[in-house]
Amino acid sequence: MLKQLKKQAGTSLLNLIATIGIIGTTTALTAGQIDDALAYARDARRQLDMHQIQIALELYFTDMNQYPVANTLAPTATGWNMLSAELTLEDVGDGPYISKIDLDPLDENGYEYKYKSDGQSYEIWYQQEKEGEKIVVKSL
Repeated sequence: MLKQLKKQAGTSLLNLIATIGIIGTTTALTAGQIDDALAYARDARRQLDMHQIQIALELYFTDMNQYPVANTLAPTATGWNMLSAELTLEDVGDGPYISKIDLDPLDENGYEYKYKSDGQSYEIWYQQEKEGEKIVVKSL
């Protein structure tokens, strides 16, 4: 009977080691897929943010006959902050034109929204995470 117990205990330990190995391998393989799915989700959020901002900018333009001015050579994060303040104010035109303007979902390492405008046209720059390309959204 003692021999039987030793044999069963050894088998259980091998089963446990194999199970832990399988779980570890599966976790390692799916971790990359989860990161990819999160990057795609953040890119979709960026596109949705840009669509909502474009609508708010066109409403602002309809009321004020110009876009919020952030006159710089290239779009900047400072321009984005100014835009956020201008579009969310209640005492500008028929504002607020949007309830709040979010930052980029990642908001680190160059992932930020940037804005510039001379009043008659605008540009918004942002970067897609999955493809790594910079996207330029221009006035309609």
